[in-house]
Amino acid sequence: MKLKISIQSGTEDYSLFRTTLTTVSKLRKTCILRFTSSRLVIISTPTSSGSVMDHGQIWCTIPRDVFDTYVVNSIREDNKVAMECPCDTIVGILRKFDKCDSNQLTIKLVRLVTVDVDNDMATANKNADNTLCGLSFSFQDTKDERTIQHNIKVGVKLLYNAQDEKIVEPTVSYVGILMLQLPSHISEWGTGFSSFFKRIERYSSLNSLKIHGEQVGEKGSIKVIVDEFDWKLNITWKGPLDAMLNDMESDEIGAGGEDERENINNNFNNTNATTTSANNGLLFQENASPNNQDDMQIEDSEVVSSRIYERTNSPDSISRDTTTSPISTQNKIKAHEVIIRARDWKVCSKLYESFEEVVLVISHDDSCVFHCSLERGIDRDDNNKEKGQIIYYISKCKSL
Repeated sequence: MKLKISIQSGTEDYSLFRTTLTTVSKLRKTCILRFTSSRLVIISTPTSSGSVMDHGQIWCTIPRDVFDTYVVNSIREDNKVAMECPCDTIVGILRKFDKCDSNQLTIKLVRLVTVDVDNDMATANKNADNTLCGLSFSFQDTKDERTIQHNIKVGVKLLYNAQDEKIVEPTVSYVGILMLQLPSHISEWGTGFSSFFKRIERYSSLNSLKIHGEQVGEKGSIKVIVDEFDWKLNITWKGPLDAMLNDMESDEIGAGGEDERENINNNFNNTNATTTSANNGLLFQENASPNNQDDMQIEDSEVVSSRIYERTNSPDSISRDTTTSPISTQNKIKAHEVIIRARDWKVCSKLYESFEEVVLVISHDDSCVFHCSLERGIDRDDNNKEKGQIIYYISKCKSL
């Protein structure tokens, strides 16, 4: 088994690599690095061996041509090498690399210690879980006309093939899903949509919320509904969104669905986000608290039961008691709803501010997918490079 990769600092490809690891490190302390012949996949799941889409999973894809050197040799299919590593430690090394006067970072898979089979059999048995291997990060720094060689090793746990095969990318039914192309955060509408995302962050005791998306022709709308306490909150994005309702019968979004994920119209219309308060709106703002520093941290927690939701007459109103009306029954309006954890929605808010191209996929009463594409080739002549991807899979926390 052999692994060696290198990448140059100050390039857009390095920024893609660093941004991906930084994003994953904010969610959980450890992640899975899966190297294959064609790409690096970075995986963040609740448990290393879990294949069920529970409480949010992130799957990131980095093409091999991001790296200047990419050598992966293994006896497994597609030269696969998988390991569990402390992603926060790796991000700390990258920060140190950024501060150095160095052009290239080299990463190798190394053995941390040499086990003497005759004299250290107990040590070998103790480390039967493959903790004897590590990743070596090498780079140079120049200070006062002296060259300093940095060689930092991080312990990792190599995954056996049986362990790696249990980590399967979630799939979402591609039948009747609603896909919404969100405005870029750097566009003139990005600030408003970012505020739409962050509106619920002031309510720290909130456990769950409902995402409501609709399609009218080729346009769509999105609303966040909270009916968990003594008051009801509706937050609506005021303005059209590009939408695509897919009624295909047999396709799925998953490991092989890159083409379907990218088949989205990138033209945006002028939109803005507004939320208005009723006369008693200040009553539940009194319970709001500042954002916790661990808003991005994923934890397993119980979700408080909530009632079945109804739409208010005013889609952007905040009220304690409102007159409700049933959802429109017009055939041309197709609604999709799913109840998710509020913490997962806050993670989507952070992801939205980091990437320019974002698609929200809603599978009715099943799950939600937040798909971010990492552009490449802006500073290059060839703009047809494979994009890096970050996909956040969110399962429903309860049924409608």
